[in-house]
Amino acid sequence: MEEAVVTLAEKISSVILEPIIWLLVAASIIMFFYGFVMYFVNVASTSKKEEGRKHMLFGVIGLFIIFSVWGIINMIIATIDSVV
Repeated sequence: MEEAVVTLAEKISSVILEPIIWLLVAASIIMFFYGFVMYFVNVASTSKKEEGRKHMLFGVIGLFIIFSVWGIINMIIATIDSVV
């Protein structure tokens, strides 16, 4: 029974959570670079520069949140693994 719980948690992590996490990481990196390009291409327009800065900030915040959640999930899995 206990092995089944660990196996189920590992399968959920590897099949469902990891692909979602990598997709979100890719989206955050794309958002950051989109903002980076907007910031430097629109040097003359203050509003476009501000919009680019916001996109870069959202990309960095997104990456921070994603990796924080990923770390918490791995800690939970490691705790379950050590208890069981």
